[in-house]
Amino acid sequence: MTATQAPAEAATILVVEDNDSQRESLGRLLATRGHEVAVVPDGARALEYLRDAPLPGLVLLDIDMPVMNGIELRKRMLQNPDWAAIPVIITSALAADYRAEDSLRAVEYFPKPYHLRLLLDVIQETLDPTPEERFDAASGTVPAGA
Repeated sequence: MTATQAPAEAATILVVEDNDSQRESLGRLLATRGHEVAVVPDGARALEYLRDAPLPGLVLLDIDMPVMNGIELRKRMLQNPDWAAIPVIITSALAADYRAEDSLRAVEYFPKPYHLRLLLDVIQETLDPTPEERFDAASGTVPAGA
């Protein structure tokens, strides 16, 4: 399956981005690819979503946001076993800084501006991985035997 094909079973992607135009355009693009999409402008709204809605299959997370930044949101996600298991892709101008330390245990880190085709490919691979690509978001590893 390529990134241009709709997923077999549409998983919700939660886009957490404070920039209105980036949030809305990425949300529309993902929807045209067959994904269910929820968009929120900051970490506090993302926490509300995680508490109140069915869990997403993936979170696209900006770091530098008002109200609650992406670092605080991810730390809170990692404290909850159900939320920790949700794969996260960091999309931020600060992504390279966090890739080095990997304390956020993200599937991938895309510094802004990111290459859209690469981001779409990683989203597709994350939502529909082959056994070799399976990623345990809670531990930050590929499970043994995968």
